[in-house]
Amino acid sequence: MFPKNILNKKDYLADKSFILLADLGICTIPENYVHNKQLSLLDRKNFYYFNKDILDKNFPNPNRIFKPGEEFYVCVFKQNTNGRTTTKKRMEFLAKQNAVYAGAQGVSVVYEQKRDQLPKGYWYLSFDEKKRLWEDKNRSYRIPYLGAYTDGNFEFNISFFEDDFNENIAFFGFYEK
Repeated sequence: MFPKNILNKKDYLADKSFILLADLGICTIPENYVHNKQLSLLDRKNFYYFNKDILDKNFPNPNRIFKPGEEFYVCVFKQNTNGRTTTKKRMEFLAKQNAVYAGAQGVSVVYEQKRDQLPKGYWYLSFDEKKRLWEDKNRSYRIPYLGAYTDGNFEFNISFFEDDFNENIAFFGFYEK
């Protein structure tokens, strides 16, 4: 279970909209991590699908830029209600928990270190502030996500910031240790 200093238990227990799907534990940023090359260094052939717009130049400035040797506690949450929830509601939940937004680089680190621990059949968003996300040619802001298929394949793709999401779309919470 979570270390006591990570989640604000009062707020977490009060908001029944989301529940813990997976406690991934600690991710340690590798000593050879280079932020502005992280996405280009991923081995794209290991993915069932890798969106061509997931580039270091498109996601250069996440809210939290990792540094080699840092440790983050990573959790995955899922919706606990019927229907759909907004990006805003999900990000408010993370903000109450003092999570940091790690963007596409956060997805890449989880994929490299914890993909075997991810429950399959879910898509995992990695939120960031709208102004820090890539804006496509149609002026839509895009959120990176990792899809974990039930057959063991993965996709690294992007969704729309303005989308509403159902219970199969989970999301990462990154917590400074």
